[in-house]
Amino acid sequence: MPSSITLQDGIINYFFRNQVVTQPSTWFVGLFTDDPGEAGDQNEVAVSGYARQSVTFIAPLSGDSYNSALLNFGTPTTEWGTLTYWGIFTAVSGGAALAYGRLDEDIVTDTDNAVKIGAGALKLSAS
Repeated sequence: MPSSITLQDGIINYFFRNQVVTQPSTWFVGLFTDDPGEAGDQNEVAVSGYARQSVTFIAPLSGDSYNSALLNFGTPTTEWGTLTYWGIFTAVSGGAALAYGRLDEDIVTDTDNAVKIGAGALKLSAS
């Protein structure tokens, strides 16, 4: 799982510089139509009706953790394009991008079907 510069800096500051790193009370998942890039925030869906969704993760096992519940982004009122990546953010809008990954399967959006990502489909990995 690629991580953003923001997360990399936070890890170094927390573990190797003994600095406090503030964590948000809620994490959010965003969807992307292409690779989010090293900053982790490029190519996010930006159309009316789209919003990041809150997410929780299960306790890690051997360095891996997964989203604990189904994520429902709702039914698009306009097409969002083909979704290929997901990302973790510190806020529902704006905020810092921390990590991202490739969806197991592309999601081709249309105005007839809700955009959903199943429980366990998003993998956070320490490696």
